[in-house]
Amino acid sequence: MFEIHFYTAALLKDICDSFEHLYDQFHLQVTQDMVKFKALDAARITILEGRLNRSLFEHFNCSAEVNLTVRFDGLAKILSLARREDKLVIEGKGDFDKLRVRFNNVDDKYSGQFYLNLKDDSRIDYEPLESVVFNSSADMPARIFHKIISDLFNLDSDIVISLSEGEAVFELGNKFLSESQQVGELITASTTLRDNTSQGETTRVAVKSAGNVLQKFSSEYLKALIRPCNHFDRVTCRMANDAPMLIEYPIKNGGLIKIY
Repeated sequence: MFEIHFYTAALLKDICDSFEHLYDQFHLQVTQDMVKFKALDAARITILEGRLNRSLFEHFNCSAEVNLTVRFDGLAKILSLARREDKLVIEGKGDFDKLRVRFNNVDDKYSGQFYLNLKDDSRIDYEPLESVVFNSSADMPARIFHKIISDLFNLDSDIVISLSEGEAVFELGNKFLSESQQVGELITASTTLRDNTSQGETTRVAVKSAGNVLQKFSSEYLKALIRPCNHFDRVTCRMANDAPMLIEYPIKNGGLIKIY
């Protein structure tokens, strides 16, 4: 029913490395134009959605829409045996209950073939969020976002993010504690990013806001959600008052990962 040839195993390895520690399983939908996936963490705090357009693949064939549910850890174990430069093929044929995964390296003349058991096609259940209007955003190099969140994570349990026109501020949540709530040695810290859209791709920061937006987040969860920064070049944080934050990781040449 479908057969997809990746140029190399690197893309799928990066996706699994980014999310297998946070999500147990993901729902996969293969259409004639793209691969879509989504997942919900066990605590129902974060939602993962992604799409990989057919332009990302060396060969893409799907005769009819397919829906299946795959365990992240099982797929990650198989992919750990492949090198980043290996050719990778995933496929499902007929009334299949297994996902076939193949990889090979032409130079070394070796190959691997595996069958991954599929779970029952239980759809990931959550309220659709397409109707949320995000009127503020901060787009930046992924390495900068990773450093900011990692640094603040090492200091406190909550991180406050505020966006205003041309400026994004990341600071410790303890700054907003009352005197009666403050215990022990109180550390305050903040990092400010300012719009510099004239810069090149590796340093450009773009901050847009229709007004002041301020929200507080668990640093533990933010630390878990910055793992894709190790694999993708840029990240955009989209925010609105009284709404979840949306973190987007664009994939070069036709893809996008979204985390609410």
